[in-house]
Amino acid sequence: MVIDGVNILLETERTSVFLIDDANNELVLRYSNEGDADIRLPAPWQGIAGWVARHDQPALVNDTLKDIRHLRQVARETGYETHSILCVPLKVEGRVIGVVQVLNKTEGRQFTHHHQSMLLDFTKWASIALHNAQLYHERVQAYQKLAAEQDRRLTAERRGNMAAIILDMAHTMNNVLGAIRVWASNLERMMNKKPHCPIITFDHQIQHIRKNSEEAIKLIGNITSPIEYVEVAPVDVHVALTYAVDNSWWPDNITYQKDYGVDVPLVMADTKRLETTFHNLLSNAIQAMTKHGGRVVLQTRRADDEWVQITISDTGPGISHELQKHIFDPGVSGRDGGLGVGLWLVETFIHQFGGHIILEDSTKDGTTFVLTLLSARAV
Repeated sequence: MVIDGVNILLETERTSVFLIDDANNELVLRYSNEGDADIRLPAPWQGIAGWVARHDQPALVNDTLKDIRHLRQVARETGYETHSILCVPLKVEGRVIGVVQVLNKTEGRQFTHHHQSMLLDFTKWASIALHNAQLYHERVQAYQKLAAEQDRRLTAERRGNMAAIILDMAHTMNNVLGAIRVWASNLERMMNKKPHCPIITFDHQIQHIRKNSEEAIKLIGNITSPIEYVEVAPVDVHVALTYAVDNSWWPDNITYQKDYGVDVPLVMADTKRLETTFHNLLSNAIQAMTKHGGRVVLQTRRADDEWVQITISDTGPGISHELQKHIFDPGVSGRDGGLGVGLWLVETFIHQFGGHIILEDSTKDGTTFVLTLLSARAV
């Protein structure tokens, strides 16, 4: 997606992405128009890409034969001859994580400093997405190594806790990256329609991609945080619902309505897991109604002196009776490509809070989940 967008924006033949492998001190060609690659440049990172990565400066070369930095090794390994190169650093929080280089302007034209500025602007958000992917790969490898080393010593309880954490992250990451994919597709479509527009024209889409990418990076960071047991504390359900609403992707054909009760007390829960619970339920409702549109209704009320009730309903196609029987089981999903862990996690978290959740029986009039949580006043 990033590579295709760069080619369209700058009208170039090819785009390559090099990322720094800190463990081996190598500059690695990870992505190109030909798909994933794995060409490695050892320290001190030769070539124009290596020079840009080392010096944290862009390079604009319209004749590679006259530039002594140009490395012909990559051309030999890829079978592609490069005549002109525009290369800029990829940076996250001020640190260079790699470079993006575009090769050969179409129709023999030359790169200009205007093209360089456009590429620098474009890579500001692209670097976040690429860094996110790199971090995720590193975390997966770290967990696989940890599991192999500790397999004999981990108790069944600890295995269960670790599995719940990883599944929680995987499901939430799936939702966040799904939003990134939607906004990136919108950006690509707009760039195809208006290929010569300044980058500021696409700022709305870029900001959404950046927001969701940063959220994904936070999720990845949380994977390394030790979470043994959940500690409940008083939480405002309305604040948690607002967080979930604000961090969900809302298509134009889907709306939401709030029907909050008066004097709804705080509930006993874990803030992050309650936000995740609401976000999962909203994401499922939105995905169910994406094709034909609809409405989500959020209701809260004080059931009695000890309990608070939260209802999340939608006007989607509903859930079949057969699926309703197993809807909270792990691995069960009502949509193609679903991970089948979201509602299992929702029920798990609610039980950890000492509450309960039910799916009201309905197959035609949308879906309604009713959550009941312990009031902080009852503790």
